[in-house]
Amino acid sequence: DDGNDCDELVPPPLNCNKDGCVDAVSFTYTGSKCKTSAEDEKCEDFNDGPSISSRIICANADNTVVFRDTVVLGDKLDIPADGESLSDVIKCDLYDTGDGQKVQELEINVCEDLYLTSDYGSLRLDSCDEKDCFVDITYTYLLKNIGVNSMEITELLRTNDGNTENLIDLIPDEDKTLDVGTNLSVPEEDVLNVCVENDFCVEILVEADPPEGIPCLDSDKYCILVPVSSEPSAPPSESPSEPPSPSPSD
Repeated sequence: DDGNDCDELVPPPLNCNKDGCVDAVSFTYTGSKCKTSAEDEKCEDFNDGPSISSRIICANADNTVVFRDTVVLGDKLDIPADGESLSDVIKCDLYDTGDGQKVQELEINVCEDLYLTSDYGSLRLDSCDEKDCFVDITYTYLLKNIGVNSMEITELLRTNDGNTENLIDLIPDEDKTLDVGTNLSVPEEDVLNVCVENDFCVEILVEADPPEGIPCLDSDKYCILVPVSSEPSAPPSESPSEPPSPSPSD
């Protein structure tokens, strides 16, 4: 949303620690249990682990609270809270919103091995300092009346990621009638994850009625290709600590 063409989107470097410790991080709550990956080596589940909602308290090494809130799936956590700073390691405790029991405990070192898109327990890292996976974008739908009659726009259906929504309310009532030869621009704001290699496609279908006769239908499709990052999403696995057994000799 800074005026750049969407075809020029470039994913950020995924390694957050090239310049040392980070000052701020943002996570998305996924409700996931601890995994066996390297970033989850200091994660432990309790009482069946997290669910669709959790009460989360994160603190620095000196127990200064840097985040405290109740979240549900998909919610964003900005750490630290205003006026606070991060220590090298932060500890987050998650509690069930029903019975208050602890469901997960994890430690995150913000000075090493911090990678965008990685999962730390039920928290997925989306940004660190100025590096952000999510970019604000604006779709602009241009509607033109190239016919011989004025047309009243009745539907503006947008399909994105399998979900269809009628955007007709984005058009003021006084602008819903297009005279012959006129056009109308309809902007829609969205957020794009540029840390995931994918084709993000939007389909638009517009329906408009003339004073008499059958409705007019038109559609279009626009895709944004997000390239793969030049960096791996996590450090490579270490070699086994013990060499494989030699083949038996004759």
